[in-house]
Amino acid sequence: MRTRRSLGRPKLVVENPGPAEQEQAVQTGQTADTQSDTDDIEALWEDDGLGDPLTTTHVHNIPIDKPKDFFWACPDRKYRKKTWVYAHKSENVVGVRYFIVDRPMRDKVRRARPCTLLTVVDRAGAPRIWPLFSPRPGENDNIAWITARSVAREALTNWVRLE
Repeated sequence: MRTRRSLGRPKLVVENPGPAEQEQAVQTGQTADTQSDTDDIEALWEDDGLGDPLTTTHVHNIPIDKPKDFFWACPDRKYRKKTWVYAHKSENVVGVRYFIVDRPMRDKVRRARPCTLLTVVDRAGAPRIWPLFSPRPGENDNIAWITARSVAREALTNWVRLE
């Protein structure tokens, strides 16, 4: 008869398998070293064939245009980049499409101009890229561009709105 004390204790000594059990383990490729409980646990999981959902790449659509409502801009310089941009206005499409122009093409694309791409965030937390144009070397500055840059400078510290 077992005592109450021996019921609660785990076995500390592993029983040695008999010769028949050893021969069967060798035939299946499982020895005492390789046989483990993880084989049973791994059999519980199913492969859905979809890959890892946490590392799936998603393509997001971030609008590129001036902000429509209240917004602010992050003061960190990593959120604004200077480049040259061509703004394409088509007759048959509403809106403007923006293209970044590489250095060798700047002289060939006549309408490309210097631009600062500024990341702004609206009150809902949606990001937007605002192109802030500058004059080409030797050109006069446009009053609309000056105003846009001053509003963007104000947005680095406060919530602002274009009107």
